[in-house]
Formats: sequence, structure tokens, C-alpha cells
Amino acid sequence: MNRFDFHNEWYNNELTRQEVLNEAVNIPVGILTAIFALYAFLLSGYNLDDGIKTVDCFLFLGLLSLSIIAWIGVLFNISKSYNNHFKGYEYGYMPFSVDLEDYFQILVVYVEENKSLLPEDTSTELLFEKLLLERLRSSIDINAQNNSKKSSHLFQAKRWLLACIIFLILSVIPFGINFIKFNKENKIQTFSISNVSEIIHKLDSINKKNSYGKTINTSKTNTSTSTSTTSIKDDKGRKRDTSTKK
Repeated sequence: MNRFDFHNEWYNNELTRQEVLNEAVNIPVGILTAIFALYAFLLSGYNLDDGIKTVDCFLFLGLLSLSIIAWIGVLFNISKSYNNHFKGYEYGYMPFSVDLEDYFQILVVYVEENKSLLPEDTSTELLFEKLLLERLRSSIDINAQNNSKKSSHLFQAKRWLLACIIFLILSVIPFGINFIKFNKENKIQTFSISNVSEIIHKLDSINKKNSYGKTINTSKTNTSTSTSTTSIKDDKGRKRDTSTKK
């Protein structure tokens, strides 16, 4: 492997490393979001009826505060690793192919005009490869330094994240004690009805209405039954009278 191929491969590896480091912050960001939701749950679910001067409350708030500080440390290092906060990272890149071709044509003219002044082994391709090698070396130096900084801040973010999770887990212990304590207490709920007489009166009126409706329905049924019976008798009577006349 010659020098040009070596530097070209190194240049491509640094660009790949840049993409990997940018994608590596996605997991810590997702974890930070979930932890923030847990903070909201713990703070809203903790019962402060005994006050904030108790040992359990003091321990809970202390551990949770340490976890929040570590959470901020994770966020700081992730922002520094991803985009250097708001400054960004300036990476070195090779020129566009059009620019390289234009420069190659300039070298062709330069070599033809100064052929007598240049060494015998000088050629356009040699000068062009020398230019590419210099651009590769300068880009590699810039990219490698940026990637090293990004990797360092990402490593620090992981360390802060580990501390954040540890303090969060420890804060769950006093939270659980507080939760069990206040849920074991049997809080008797008393209900008082002030308008008992009105309710009884309404119930009696409803019962009377229902009874009255049933009485009416019964009388109607009896009336219809008697009427049908009478009509049947009348029909029979008429039939008998008709047979007698014949």
C-alpha cells in the first residue's frame, strides 16, 4: 500500500467514524427522555403529609437532586458531542470533482510552460497526486481531532448517565416506603345524607304512582274481559233466536 492509498483509507474511516458518533447519541437521548418522565412521576406521587423535614423525605429529595444534576451532566456532554452545543464542528473534505479537474488542467498548462525549469521526472499526474495527498492529510488531521473530542464527550455522557440511573434507583427506595406507608392506612370515608325526609317522600310518591298504574291496568283488563264475554253471549243468543225463527 502506497502513501496515497493509506491516507485515502484513513480519510474514509474518519468520515465513517463521524457518522457512527452522531448516531451514538440517540440511545442516551431516549434514556434521558424516559428518566425525565420518571422524575415527574416520583415528584407528583410522593406524599408530603408528614412534612419535608422527615428522614425519608430528606433522603428522597437528596438522591433525586443528585440524579437530576447527573441528568444535566449527561445532557451537557451529549450536546457537546453531537454539535459542540451551537457552534458545530468544521470537518475537512476533499474538493469537488469539478474543482479537481479544473486544477488538473491548470497543472497541465503549468508543466508544459515550465518543463525546462522542472525536474525531469516531474509530471502532471505526480503533481496532482501530491496535491491530493496534502488535502487528505490536512482533512484527516481536522476530522480525527473532531472525532476524538466527540468520542471523549460521549464517554463522559455515559459516565454521567450511569450515575444518574444509580441515584434514581436509590431514590425509589424512600419513595416506595412513603407509598406503602400512606396506602396501608385505612382512611374511613363517612357519608352524611342531610335530606333523608325528602328522599323518603320521593320514594313513597314513586311507589304510589307505580301502584296506581298497576290498579288501572288491572281494571282495564277486567273490563275488557267482561265485555268480550258479554259479546260472546250476545252472539250466542242471536244465533239461538235465529234458529228458533226458522
